[in-house]
Amino acid sequence: MEVVKKRADRFRQNQGGTESPLLLTHCHPDWPIVLAADESNVGIGAVLYHRLQDGSVKVVAHASKVLNSAQRNYAQIEKEALALVYGVKRFHKYLWGRQFVLVTDHKPLVTIFGSTKGVPQTAASRLMRWAVTLMNYSFTIEYRNTKLFGEADGLSRLPTSSDELFDSNFDAKEVEDELMINQLIREIRNELLVTAKEIEQHTKQDRIFQEVGRYVSVGWPEKCPKQEIQPYFQKRWELQVVYGCLLWGTRIVIPEALRRTLTRLHEMHPGRDRMVSAARQYCWWPGMDKEISDWVASCSQCAGALNSPARAPLHPWNVTGGPWKRVHADFAGPVNGLMFLILVDSLSKWPEVVIMRDTTASRTVSEMRRIFATHGIPEVLVTDNGPQFVSEEFSSFCIQQGVNHVTTAPYMPHSNGQAERFVDTLKRALAKSRNDKGTTLEKLNNFLMTYRTTPHPSTGRTPSEILMKRQIRTTLDLMFPTGTEGLERTRQKMMCSNNKEPRAFAVGEKVLLRDYVARTKPWTQGVINKKKGDVVYLVEVNGKIWKRHANQIRRSNPKGSHDVGIQSQWETGSDTYSVCSMDSSEAEFSVEAATVPTQSSAVNVPVRARTTDTRKRVLQNVRRSSRIRRPPNRLTY
Repeated sequence: MEVVKKRADRFRQNQGGTESPLLLTHCHPDWPIVLAADESNVGIGAVLYHRLQDGSVKVVAHASKVLNSAQRNYAQIEKEALALVYGVKRFHKYLWGRQFVLVTDHKPLVTIFGSTKGVPQTAASRLMRWAVTLMNYSFTIEYRNTKLFGEADGLSRLPTSSDELFDSNFDAKEVEDELMINQLIREIRNELLVTAKEIEQHTKQDRIFQEVGRYVSVGWPEKCPKQEIQPYFQKRWELQVVYGCLLWGTRIVIPEALRRTLTRLHEMHPGRDRMVSAARQYCWWPGMDKEISDWVASCSQCAGALNSPARAPLHPWNVTGGPWKRVHADFAGPVNGLMFLILVDSLSKWPEVVIMRDTTASRTVSEMRRIFATHGIPEVLVTDNGPQFVSEEFSSFCIQQGVNHVTTAPYMPHSNGQAERFVDTLKRALAKSRNDKGTTLEKLNNFLMTYRTTPHPSTGRTPSEILMKRQIRTTLDLMFPTGTEGLERTRQKMMCSNNKEPRAFAVGEKVLLRDYVARTKPWTQGVINKKKGDVVYLVEVNGKIWKRHANQIRRSNPKGSHDVGIQSQWETGSDTYSVCSMDSSEAEFSVEAATVPTQSSAVNVPVRARTTDTRKRVLQNVRRSSRIRRPPNRLTY
């Protein structure tokens, strides 16, 4: 009876052993297969098992190994990744060519190895290489809490022995990493004159770097422990420690004491963008881009060699209340050896052109007296800073005639765009008629006749009709324009569509302004003395007063300032220009978009209607009702 009892006990023990989950089973090709791996400070472990539909687990195989001296120095994330790679390589025959599940208790690896967007470019080189290795397999990766990860965790804490075959294959890869890091350090030493030994020493002395290095080695907490390491916490899964130096991807993190590398980067003053591009190839530290920007902004040599600032917003001239109230004047030529004095009415676009044998101030005053005797004395006369216009004789003439003489900023010809535009039109017209018969005077008169009796694009009416309130009789049957109502809308549209922020400078502000005398130094420093108009300033430079347009001024320290500008708009066949606003008696003027007053302005130019007999043209006032007649809307049943 005792023998039978012993045999029965053995049978029950064997029967229970076959049903135990600790008993290994053969790998089934149709069952879902799972690989779980974990690490510890002494080893790594992996377990391969089937996960059945009822939730039970059938273990296929176990594996573990002791970490060698080099692998013990890996960061925590690298040890966790090494465990996964070890398990995949160890059970290659079971996993190759089939779908399986990777299970880890390190959540960042789910993003690095399981992301469909690819491996982050700033990830450590080992992780990038291992991610490429795992791309040969078809798997999904899952995260499991460490408390539910006992089997793989136990294997890692009680490893059996070392795996020389696995380590020998990875040692060859580690040699490649060492060569790459050494090459990187040599490049840093050559480019920035900061040796790797210095970086290692200062990394050990830097309190923040020591704390970051400890977190990289033993693992990061779930939340950032200190505000001062927040920039490193955001990149915690991309940091690694190599030879005592902290690396972000392949860029070395420079301690605060060695950030003199900016001095090396700023040699030859390459500018902000080039400095940032060069620094990003080799190094990184929190706020590096901002420090480079501040460095460049504080460099006086860089500021003095900058290009002109962005153009200021357009400031159209105000529409005058009548013809010949504001006149723009300039000289054109030499054309065919002749100079031309040009006056253009801002409202009607009526031009007056005089052939000048000489361009002295006396001759200019004489011709203007003759023209003013015909059309009257204007209220405002706009010119550039030509020697004739800034002479004492011309200034006295304007004062005697009661003319407000306004000069543009130096080297800003488009501020007097009304006259400059007509200068271009005149030159092109004379160039086209070069082979025609007649003298230059005859060609000029023919051109003026055509120009004065042709509707202007900006007003829609002829200059003669606006200025003289009548159409000049010509040999041609001219079309009658519809009026000047659309011009004011064009000007308002141009002003409203300009959404650029105006650029202004305060009195007493230190600025850099264009120096057109010293060619070797295009910018010089000065202090805003007074504002004249919208975009013209008087700047004190070494005790002298210079007159400059806003486009010729930039802030002395561009840090924190954003000059906003707009490109000049020049339209062929249109008198829409950007003109500066300035005056000589505290009166402010704006650039005019070549406009005329609307129906509500002081100018009332009648429009003649064409009769059946084109020779008889009479003024007709329509007296009938302008109401639109419509048929009555009757009620229907």
